[in-house]
Amino acid sequence: ADPGADALAITFDDALASFGSVAWPLLRDHGLPATVFVPTDHVGGSNAWNPERLAIPALPLMSWEALGRAAEEGVTLAAHTRTHPSLPALSPQAQYDEIIGGAQQLEAVTGVRPTAFAYPFGDVDPASLRLVRARFHWACTTELRALGGGNDPHLLPRIDAYYLRAPGRLERLGSPRLHAELGARRAARRVRAAINRRQP
Repeated sequence: ADPGADALAITFDDALASFGSVAWPLLRDHGLPATVFVPTDHVGGSNAWNPERLAIPALPLMSWEALGRAAEEGVTLAAHTRTHPSLPALSPQAQYDEIIGGAQQLEAVTGVRPTAFAYPFGDVDPASLRLVRARFHWACTTELRALGGGNDPHLLPRIDAYYLRAPGRLERLGSPRLHAELGARRAARRVRAAINRRQP
């Protein structure tokens, strides 16, 4: 493969049941690989772990059986903690249990040793980053931008598919115009985060 060629990695957080029943069959049938990040304590349950931060309704998650089947068909299973907490809010021991314990649980149940991680809500601090660096080959944030040169493999940005839904947007993925649009959205996110931090 040409190392200078454009490339795209498809990732899914939370192992929603709809990934297994809708998204993965479509991707598989088109020969497209995908990685799914699994919050292990919620497998077979729902994503209602933090209602005040969740902007979507409670949705069912894949079962262990469904995850195992997907892995056999080519899905890469990756770690996403045990309970989907905001990692910076936790003690060092709780961070260890969530990050390392979640990966161990995923391996124990599926036989797959995860090499990738996604920070719940994109929240990361120096302590959680150190744990992730020591255990995983790469990790994803929720920073809204395309990959560029010199990226830290444990702080990779991603572009939510929500921003690519409009006709022609996916085709503009590497264009200066789309980079500018994403930059404006990043700035708006920073302003919202600053306002939220100041509110009691």
